[in-house]
Amino acid sequence: MLAVMMKVDFEMSKGQLVTAYKIILEGIMMLRNEISKVVRLLICLLLLAAFVPLAPASAATLLSDNFESYSAFPQGNWVNATGNGSWAISEISTKLAKQTQTTSTDYVMTNGQTSWTNYTYQARVQTGSTGSTTGILGRYADNNNYYLLALNNGNVVLKKKSGGTATVLQSAAYSFNTSTFYTLKLSMNGTTISGYVNGVQQVSVTDSSLSGGKIGIYTTGAGWWDDVLVSSGGDTSITIANPGFESSFSGWTTSGSTAISTSDHHSGSRSAKIQASGSQVSQTVTGLSANTAYTVSAWIMGQGAIGANGFGGREVTVNGNSPSWKQISVSFTTGASNTSVVIFARGTTSSDVRFDDFTLTSGGAGSGGDTQAPTVPTNLTAAAVSSSQINLSWTASTDNVGVTGYDVYRGTTLVGSPTATSFSDTGLNPSTSYSYTVKAKDAAGNVSPASNSASATTQSGGSQNPTLPSQVLYLKNWKLTLPIPKSPSDLSSPLEIVQPDLDTYSIDPWFKVVHDSDGYAVQFRANHGAVSTSGSKNPRSELREMKDNYSGTGSSSQMSWGTNDGKTHSMFIKQKVTHLTSVKPHTVVGQIHDASDDVTVFRVEGDNPGGVSTTAKIYITDGNNTHAYLLDSNYVLGTVFTVKVTASGGVLSYEYNGQAVPYTQTKNATGCYFKIGNYTQSNDTTAPGESQNAYAENWVYDYTVTHQ
Repeated sequence: MLAVMMKVDFEMSKGQLVTAYKIILEGIMMLRNEISKVVRLLICLLLLAAFVPLAPASAATLLSDNFESYSAFPQGNWVNATGNGSWAISEISTKLAKQTQTTSTDYVMTNGQTSWTNYTYQARVQTGSTGSTTGILGRYADNNNYYLLALNNGNVVLKKKSGGTATVLQSAAYSFNTSTFYTLKLSMNGTTISGYVNGVQQVSVTDSSLSGGKIGIYTTGAGWWDDVLVSSGGDTSITIANPGFESSFSGWTTSGSTAISTSDHHSGSRSAKIQASGSQVSQTVTGLSANTAYTVSAWIMGQGAIGANGFGGREVTVNGNSPSWKQISVSFTTGASNTSVVIFARGTTSSDVRFDDFTLTSGGAGSGGDTQAPTVPTNLTAAAVSSSQINLSWTASTDNVGVTGYDVYRGTTLVGSPTATSFSDTGLNPSTSYSYTVKAKDAAGNVSPASNSASATTQSGGSQNPTLPSQVLYLKNWKLTLPIPKSPSDLSSPLEIVQPDLDTYSIDPWFKVVHDSDGYAVQFRANHGAVSTSGSKNPRSELREMKDNYSGTGSSSQMSWGTNDGKTHSMFIKQKVTHLTSVKPHTVVGQIHDASDDVTVFRVEGDNPGGVSTTAKIYITDGNNTHAYLLDSNYVLGTVFTVKVTASGGVLSYEYNGQAVPYTQTKNATGCYFKIGNYTQSNDTTAPGESQNAYAENWVYDYTVTHQ
């Protein structure tokens, strides 16, 4: 602004006074013009504000921790608030925080800031006992003041402790077990306190007792925690029309082969069934905020995908493959001017897949939160360690908030999402070149550019036209047991082949090289009426793990390890079952055995006992429980599939066709070893009337065993 300052001398002459008067008038006019310009500018700004909405405040990531950088617990900013318990870092496939004392007292670890007020806190939680109270804490001030969301005695419980007095605010029945992780989420927005399990709201109350505080993990017994994520602002659910398909397809658009299922549903009485690859159901959801992160979730049974498009960015999808109901989620961020999204469920195979209970929530970081991507992963290297496996490693990325993991791409295909800076790509073809890149990501959904490209060529796996099983499979650390007599003078004992003889051994049809469009494999066959080992009535053509480069049959040559010995033991098998017996069409195609009995096996059971089975069910067993977990309800004989079992920290975890299985077992076994091949579950006692020549047969294309 122009300011005019004048001093008039009253001793001036008349001419001087006239001149001064003119100057004053000019100054006033200039001042008026300047004021007018400012007023007009302010009016324009007010009008602009009236027609242009301001971007809404979005949630920022306050804390993200997956415990991968810890070697002990507590570390980082975690504090043992109660000063007790046996806290540590457990390493299964990823690192977890754990507490193992079981004296039914409070065990509490805390993190965060006392100034936090409205925020959403989630973590994956597994309890060691359904009778314990295991969960997460919010608005923690001290050990006498906090909110608690926990699993306890078949319920989800929302409690508060205020002034040392604990009160149950609300509870809801919820079935859970001790072998599964559940995602607990506590949303605190003003006086509204809500609790979710696996993305579905279970409890919600209004309470004003506690206004702010830290987060924590809590248990009265053994428990495990992973993937802690805290975002500012209470979680906000977006309305989806008919999210559980209870009103048929009302609100949804269908494409291709779809139907409403009344026989299988996650909740209510209906779900959406998609019956062909590429078929889908979709819905346009409006009322979103621009430049804001959202997460769409749904429950899936079968193999398919959910995703989102039309939000101002590239389509995002996440695949699911589960024989039982499992929740999957994928996140996206709306564009600068986009306020709607199309969410969908899509079939990816010719088999039926069902979807239920869609949810759409905000609470990620948009323009008001974390928008900075992690740095690019560097120094990516690739090394072929076998004919079917390439190991990758790289230098860690950094982020302004924190790196939560990495996406590994083989070419343009996403093949894994590890949290560590290494990854093993398995199930590859021999003598084949593969190229990889890696991207880093953070909790807000920001993704780095791709790393440098690294390539490797898998080993040959033997000769171009193998004639011996040892040219297809690495057999230096295996012993073979066959379903044929040891010798003419010993017809009751099975023949066993050890190294170095195994390297040059083959016998038709029990153990030989076969070939088809899927590649070279080793055929393992065992017939119903065959000779068996002393510890079992069932015949087998099966490999038993031995020490590497062993020689002879002595016990010192036998491999022996423990499920809780501080190492990680894993077995991957690529195989297919081609034939089953008739009366009892069951066989075992991979197992962990301990010093006395099988610990867990992959069990295939034909669907047509007494006839010819062309389809089967595949189960994971738990000791004598032969149906502990259903892997595949409709396996087609002759179809290649992969399985993987990993033993680490006293926990067994599994994969099927490259996908993690939502099932684990807690085991403390010793004297363990792996077995591969075919163990026919049929004898005259369990399958009376069966033909002595009826057989089960399994083709093994590749395997990988690691102890590290």
